[in-house]
This record gives sequence, C-alpha cells and structure tokens, in this order.
Amino acid sequence: MLVIRIRGTLNVRKDMKSTLESLRLGRVHTATLHRNEPSVKGALQAVKDFVAWGEVNEETLTALLQKRARLAANRRVETEYLKKHLGVSDFAGLAKALMSLKVDFSALPGVKPYFRLHPPRKGYHVKLERSRRGKKGKTSISGHLGKGINELVSRMI
Repeated sequence: MLVIRIRGTLNVRKDMKSTLESLRLGRVHTATLHRNEPSVKGALQAVKDFVAWGEVNEETLTALLQKRARLAANRRVETEYLKKHLGVSDFAGLAKALMSLKVDFSALPGVKPYFRLHPPRKGYHVKLERSRRGKKGKTSISGHLGKGINELVSRMI
C-alpha cells in the first residue's frame, strides 16, 4: 500500500509527529510503500487527517519507481543499477516483485525508502466511484482512498 503525506505538522501533538516519522513521512508530499499489516493500519488510523493511503496498482508503481526513486546524493535509479544490485531487468520487474511481496522497498540497498512528489495538479480532489456522502463525484482526500490513490499519484509524479 502507498501512503502520501498531505498536511504539515504545524501545531500538532508530539505523538503524531513521531508516528509520521516512524512511517518515514517527514515532509509534505512524501510517499512511502508499506505492507498491509495491522501495525501499519493502526499507525495510519492515528494520523489519518495528515495522510492519504490506498492500494497502488502495478502501472502506477512502475511509473513512480522510474520517475521518483532516488539513490544517495539524490541520483536517479538507472536500469544498470537494478541489474547489478537488485537482480531485476527493469522497473516493471521491480514493481512486480514489490507487489508480490518478494522484496521489501525499505530493504533495497542504496535506494531511499521514500519518494518526493510534486503537489497534485488540479488540487487535492479524487474522483471516487462513490464519495463519502454516497453520491458519485469528487471528494477531498485524507484517510483511506482505496484505488483512488492511483489517480492522485499520477497527478503528483
């Protein structure tokens, strides 16, 4: 699952800040990949007003890795690095390995465990099949978005 920080921490309790730091979400417009585990879900529920999360699909994850994955000194991850250090031939192979839980993103050697994103084009609204009011249309985001996270990420890459 992909988690994106959407709000800052001005005038926020210390325990909320520490929860965001433990999720590796130190700044606004930062995204991280996490496994769908009860401990992560509990942390997300605690900071649900500051983050948006959902189930990312393979195409969005491939684009995110290709455009926003960084090494130390803010260098881009190249396909040669993937072949040499990770044993996969391209970003689609890495995305497939991450989706099948064969590889943990935070354990990749030399790759930063977060993605720095742009603010979303056309604002923080996501078209969901059914909004929280039960009607079709746009809704503002925070909390669990489900598959709507893919639309938001594609506007932030």
